[in-house]
Amino acid sequence: MVDTPAVEEPFSPASGKTNPADKETWFGHPRQLARLFTTEMWERFGYYGMRALLTLYLTKHFLFSDTTTTGLYGGFTALVYLTPLVGGFVADHYLGSKRSVKFGAIVMAIGYFILCFGGETAKPHAVIDGQRYEVQVENAVDRPTSTGEEVRYVVTPSERLKIKGNEDGSVDLLRADDSVARNLPKGSFEAGADRNAFFVFLMLIGLSAVTVGNG
Repeated sequence: MVDTPAVEEPFSPASGKTNPADKETWFGHPRQLARLFTTEMWERFGYYGMRALLTLYLTKHFLFSDTTTTGLYGGFTALVYLTPLVGGFVADHYLGSKRSVKFGAIVMAIGYFILCFGGETAKPHAVIDGQRYEVQVENAVDRPTSTGEEVRYVVTPSERLKIKGNEDGSVDLLRADDSVARNLPKGSFEAGADRNAFFVFLMLIGLSAVTVGNG
C-alpha cells in the first residue's frame, strides 16, 4: 500500500486562519532584510563619510605629510573592498551569514567610536639645513576647513619669520615688513610635527576595526 502525501489546504480568508505570508514581514519583505538593509546603509554612510574626511583629518589634526596621508587613505579604501573576501569565507565556513553581519556591524561601530578620540593637535616644527625650528601657527582651526587667515611662522633665536611657499617649490622666510630674510631652495625646508604616539596608535586601531568590520 502506497501512502499518499497529505495536501495542505490552500489559505482562504473565510477560514479565519492567518496568512503565513503576513507574519514577520518588513514592508512586504522578510524581516531579515531589515537587518541587512540598515547595516549596509550605515556601512556606506560611514565609508563615504570617511572618504570625505579622512585625508583632512590626517593632514589637519595629525599633520602627516602628503605621502603618509596618501598611503593611509589608499590602504583604507583598498582594504574596505578586499576584506569582504575574507569575511565571506569566514561567514560560509564558521559564523554563518547572520552572525557575520552582526559581528561586522559591532566591530565597525567600535572602530568609528575609537576614531572619535584624536587627542591634541600635533605640534608643527620645521627642519632647515638639518637644524630644527619651532613653528607657530596663527588663526589655525582644528577642523576640516581652513581659513585664508591661517599663517605659519618659523621661530629663530633672533626673530620670527613668516613662511611663504612658492610655485617652484622653494620657500621664502619673510620679516614683519614682508621683506625676504631668506630664500630656501626646493628640498631644503622640511615640515614635521610632534604627535602623541598613543593617539596615532588609537587612530590606526580604529581604522583597522572599521575595515575588519566592513569585511
